Amino acid sequence: MTSNSGLPALKIFKFTLRVVGDQRVVIPQPCTHLSVQFQFGNLCLWSLVAPEGEEAPKRVRIFGTGDPVTDVGGMQHIGTVQEQGGSLIWHVWIEP
Repeated sequence: MTSNSGLPALKIFKFTLRVVGDQRVVIPQPCTHLSVQFQFGNLCLWSLVAPEGEEAPKRVRIFGTGDPVTDVGGMQHIGTVQEQGGSLIWHVWIEP
């Protein structure tokens, strides 16, 4: 499917993340990461993607408040989220 401009149509996709320090998520390219939030108890990432684009693994790093933050050079901070009524705070980075 293409847009009126002849470029591939973009869509917003949701990806479920695990609350772990380091993981990879396969995302169609090109992509723009929009937001990270909890939805129904799951940590989710929303990204604007070209659905028919080539898929690529993107590294995700998650740190709790007060934890040492390491190995995030060149990554994009996409959000800070709260869990368990604000008793747990997570800070999320992803490869652009």
